[in-house]
Amino acid sequence: MAWFRRAADAGNAEGMFCVGRAFLLAEGGYAKDVPTAKAWYERAGDAGYAEGYLGIGEIYERGRLGQSDPDAAIAWYTRAAEAGDVKSMRAAWECWDAKARHATDGATRQAARAQALQWLGRAALHDDLPALNMLAEAYENEEDDGLVEQDLAVAIRLRQRLFALGGRGENTANLALFYELGYGCRANASMASLLYVLSLDEAEMDEYEEFSLDDPALAPLRDRAYFAAHREELCTLMGKGEDDPFNFLLRGIARLSADQDIAREYMETRFFLPPRKAG
Repeated sequence: MAWFRRAADAGNAEGMFCVGRAFLLAEGGYAKDVPTAKAWYERAGDAGYAEGYLGIGEIYERGRLGQSDPDAAIAWYTRAAEAGDVKSMRAAWECWDAKARHATDGATRQAARAQALQWLGRAALHDDLPALNMLAEAYENEEDDGLVEQDLAVAIRLRQRLFALGGRGENTANLALFYELGYGCRANASMASLLYVLSLDEAEMDEYEEFSLDDPALAPLRDRAYFAAHREELCTLMGKGEDDPFNFLLRGIARLSADQDIAREYMETRFFLPPRKAG
């Protein structure tokens, strides 16, 4: 903190922000002082470090100076967002979305939704992964009071962009379902199958630390004849619940992959080889 303070005193904007955070969180030997933190954040923002304005917005939104003040938070988030801070664009969206949901009259609700959509869209245009996912979910939504009208053609384009940028997990599984059912695109069973398999790979690497594709319970997957004849039974082999994401992925593979050359070629390299030896 001594070096951050020296940087701040020399006019370095990021140093100013770090000093403000130290006052806010009582770190580095600084006593907690929210008004002083706010002053340092504003100095950082004025010096070109837009995250300083974001910090002030969070102070107001979280009521660190007393009661929460969403309107003041939005003003500071907007200031940071206009300076190009993508996190602030997303924060502005969240505040406007909350105002829309709590609005008591239609005109206020509609105006707040328009602002929310503007900031979420701007964050997505900056290839912000959370914003792309949130916007895709908005266009998938069937509810009448959603942020936008349902448009699956737009939703799949957003999910394709998210996939191209490295967005995985739930996005890959959603893309698989879109291609399987032809949501917003021409149905493509081979592409859907491949995406389901990729999702299962991701589940093994990320979410399901206890799950391995080499588990003996999945041995029937290596027998294509059994796989084709007993699709639904395969969904319960791992003893997971009906709504478990694993079963969702495995059902998708079971529905599509047995007769699809592209997915089969991929699965042969992943499923149909003998299990790896222990160790």
